[in-house]
Amino acid sequence: MSNNKNQHFVPQFYFRFFSKNDSRIALLQKKTGNIIYSAPISGQCSKNFFYDSVENEKYLSSLEQCIRKILNELANIEDTAQLEKLISNESKYTDIILSITLQRLRVPSEAQKLMQYKEAVVLSTLRLMSDANMLPEPPVGISIDDIKVNIDPKHSVISLIKSIAPSFLFLLRDLNFYLLINKSKIPFSFSDSPVIFHSMLDTKIIGAASHGLIVLYPISSSVQIMLVDSSAYKIKAYKTRIIQIGKSDVIRLNELQIVYADSNIYCHQTGIGQIKKIWENINIEPTDKSSRVTTMQHSSRYLISFNNIIENYRLELSFIRLRDKISPRPLIRKTVSLAELKDFEKGITTACKKI
Repeated sequence: MSNNKNQHFVPQFYFRFFSKNDSRIALLQKKTGNIIYSAPISGQCSKNFFYDSVENEKYLSSLEQCIRKILNELANIEDTAQLEKLISNESKYTDIILSITLQRLRVPSEAQKLMQYKEAVVLSTLRLMSDANMLPEPPVGISIDDIKVNIDPKHSVISLIKSIAPSFLFLLRDLNFYLLINKSKIPFSFSDSPVIFHSMLDTKIIGAASHGLIVLYPISSSVQIMLVDSSAYKIKAYKTRIIQIGKSDVIRLNELQIVYADSNIYCHQTGIGQIKKIWENINIEPTDKSSRVTTMQHSSRYLISFNNIIENYRLELSFIRLRDKISPRPLIRKTVSLAELKDFEKGITTACKKI
């Protein structure tokens, strides 16, 4: 991460895992389908002073050091024994979950959701206080519904990471871990929001504590991380954490990156033509990031950083299926104890030391 005003929400080292020459990447614009075959990595997924200060950027840069190392190690795994050794190492597995957590939370659409949630909480609190006559009388002609709350989104990014990342580190650890190895000639793609939360259950929202959660995170053109709620899904015919997949599954996973992208989809230069074909064949209307933001209800507060499931889209992969007689309820995974979550929120854990 460079020490200047151009601050990246998807780090440049991550782009290089997919790049042909370490400095340029191919991209497809989600809205138009336009292709840029050789875009400079330095200008992708970045905004001026996105983290509000150089100090905040340095904070994230310190976390990226261990993330880059562990992702590179995962991308070069050669066999199951090597993978099992890696994820059985508590410190290294924490780094893996940290890498997923940080990338999930640092993108603009996540900061936007937190900002809208905070604004909704403030307005809700003000309405309750007004109903209880705890506020002074507003000027004539002005009601509580006329109040607008504006929170600077720049402050939301670091706030989101520091407040929610420890819960992510806790919640995602109960999911089963797999590496998907791409054996096709089509490279994995990734978007400007590359960590995907999805579900095959009949549910409208999905979050870190949700029953039926699937997390997908490509880490190179040939390797993708998958976390799965084993209470909801069965991995077909595999007793290993390494799953080799072919062309049809790669296409569906690339399609999913397009569906959940905010603006751009990236891949190795040799695969951008295939990504364009996938984009052309998607049978749903492209969605902007505002459609992925919803107000968190009190009954689902433990979902932790959630998004709407894209309507009219159904993910089908050859190696995973729903368990028999699975129900979309409960909302929260059975393996997630609310009592443990409450203890966690009080700081009773060691998993968040790196945050």
